[in-house]
Amino acid sequence: MDTALETNRSTDVSDLLLQNSLIEPTPGIDNLPLQGLYRILWVDASNDLLVAIAIQSPLKAPCEFQLSAWQQLLEGRYIQPTALTLRPFALQDDDSLPEHYLTIRAKSWAIIEPLVCDAMLPWIYHPKHRGSAIAQRAKTLAIPPSQLRRLLYKYWAYGSTINALLPCYDLCGPQGSKEERRTKPTMGKRGRRPVRVLFNDEPDQVGISAASVRSRLIAGITEFLQPDKTITKAYEETIKKHFNKGYERHGKLSVPIMPEAHEKPSIWQFRYLIQQLDYNLSLTKKQIDTSTWNLAFRGSYGSSRSHLFGPCARFEVDATIMDIYLVSTLNRAWIIGRPVLYVIVDVFSAMVVGFHLGLEGPSWEGARLALFNAFSDKVEFCKSYGVEITQEDWPCHHLPHKLLSDNGEMRSKASDTLTKTLNIDVENAAVRRGDWKPNIEQQFHLINEGTIRFLPGALVQREREVRKRGNPLDACINLRELTSILIRRFLQFNHSRYKADRLPPEMVGEGLLDATPLAVWNWGIANKTGRARREDPQIIWTALLPKAIASIRPKGLYFDGRHYINNRLCLEERFARARTRGKYDMIEIRYLSYAPKQIWIKNKENRSWEACYLVEHELSYAQARQEELWDQIQILNYEAEKKQNAQKQINSRLDAECDDIVQKAQAATKEARQGLSKARIAASITSHRAIEKEAGRAERLRQDVESYRTTSPLLQRTQTSPAPTMPDPLEDIW
Repeated sequence: MDTALETNRSTDVSDLLLQNSLIEPTPGIDNLPLQGLYRILWVDASNDLLVAIAIQSPLKAPCEFQLSAWQQLLEGRYIQPTALTLRPFALQDDDSLPEHYLTIRAKSWAIIEPLVCDAMLPWIYHPKHRGSAIAQRAKTLAIPPSQLRRLLYKYWAYGSTINALLPCYDLCGPQGSKEERRTKPTMGKRGRRPVRVLFNDEPDQVGISAASVRSRLIAGITEFLQPDKTITKAYEETIKKHFNKGYERHGKLSVPIMPEAHEKPSIWQFRYLIQQLDYNLSLTKKQIDTSTWNLAFRGSYGSSRSHLFGPCARFEVDATIMDIYLVSTLNRAWIIGRPVLYVIVDVFSAMVVGFHLGLEGPSWEGARLALFNAFSDKVEFCKSYGVEITQEDWPCHHLPHKLLSDNGEMRSKASDTLTKTLNIDVENAAVRRGDWKPNIEQQFHLINEGTIRFLPGALVQREREVRKRGNPLDACINLRELTSILIRRFLQFNHSRYKADRLPPEMVGEGLLDATPLAVWNWGIANKTGRARREDPQIIWTALLPKAIASIRPKGLYFDGRHYINNRLCLEERFARARTRGKYDMIEIRYLSYAPKQIWIKNKENRSWEACYLVEHELSYAQARQEELWDQIQILNYEAEKKQNAQKQINSRLDAECDDIVQKAQAATKEARQGLSKARIAASITSHRAIEKEAGRAERLRQDVESYRTTSPLLQRTQTSPAPTMPDPLEDIW
């Protein structure tokens, strides 16, 4: 058994001592007979011979060693195999090498090729044979033998390949490494001379080198290059503190004396040093927060589609405030601001499965309506906005296994219904990590760049005109019209957005190369197990539709300024009972803010939601969104308040005049009744009433006569002289 172990150990050692292997002494061991790095050129086990060349500067002739001695050193771990850093040309093709490199290599190879051919091995390694061969070859080429030796030793030292003869320009240059030369304080300023030297012809104004003031520049960069400061500001602060020529007093202030242009580093030297120090992006990370780094600067590898097993495995949902101003459906003169858009995308196929456009800020109210749209049939929805489609055009009404959202509305308690009722796992992305939802962010980008920016009222439309007039003044599209536009855009995306890397390998294997979201969705639903689910519409309505309370009134079911009726409520005389009793009953409803034509009430008998429809005389409000009606109510209340305030002064004046009339009447009546008893005043009411009636008739008769006299043309032509004054026949009555 010991013999077998010795044999295996000897075999392992022999495998390490092969031709072209590199051997070096083990670090930390002194007084070894072998010093430096060696490359093995020839191994002859039968003669216990090993030929190796030391890799040193300058290169010297190869040496002969006993193979057994090297094996003992290797077994004792006094020496060890190693490797050299590859030369710059090692990973390049000949086509990428400079032409003069190839010329030098070809000339060198032509000189030594007869000496390194197979016929000369191993004799070329023996000193006597090598010396005579080199002398004869040098005589033939008429070159010094030393030149041939240098090429031959270089060929052996760098791997015995033709590329070993390439020039070693990478090992040339001034003393020290590039970093050492860069930081050497005595290094003069390099580069083109500044303009001030050309005009003044003063060499001492060349300027200072960055190496001579490197420590001060680094101190300024460390102190002043902060997230809230630009590079220019950090440079100015650095010059003030680290390159000033002293301070001068101005009262209690110490003002730094700024240096001349040639006494300070330039802004370009400052920037160049920042680039050198930022080789590992440490300064970039210092200037931005972690969220911004992760979002916009970190390396992006991987895919959001990893570990997904089909459609509906994961949906992404997010909201954005659109860059466009809208007008009201009720009155186009009213500008209602910028809407909020919710979009839901299937990650596996990139299919847009639902959306919601409204005025409610990013919140659970908007998200629930987008989810309701995603889980519902799209045919009726599109038809309500004037878009005729079939089920195959937008076949998305499924529930997902997981729902990924940002760290917002899905963290509310109201969203717990997704998990408890609909069995959907809700996932929340980290704060400010939009890159976790790339499909949604892509949709927002495509909508803004491909559609919104070209519409009237968009924020980015006609940048030259933005300075002349406000964007809201161009607004002319309402919520319903923009929703209709978005429906068409999402249909266009689902049907035509071709992206080859979206194709699953199995789909390619079947020869199906249609990479549009609709094709990938249909194939995935038929062939993959994405856990797509359907749910009863009644449960979806209960879980996702907004809940409210309506009152049963004589004119119908009253909700938000509108009245609705239902056959069952009419048959049960619920509206008549409300009118008879004078008491309004409350009932729970479900509604859609973008579809005010109907609301839903619960039928307890068949345990379902049934629709109530808008009464006929209020159909003019059928196109108005819930938010727009609220805006209208607020506007009307405001106008009523303004009218009431304006009328108050008029009413006050009228009240004062009425009070004055009453006071004067009271004073005149009091004067007329002086000396009369109460009995006498109340005794003749009937006769007094008859006299008042006759006086009224006589007064009306006199007014008619006067009117006839002034308007009759016959009397005006025949009457040439004033008529004699006649006694008034009514004088007796008065």
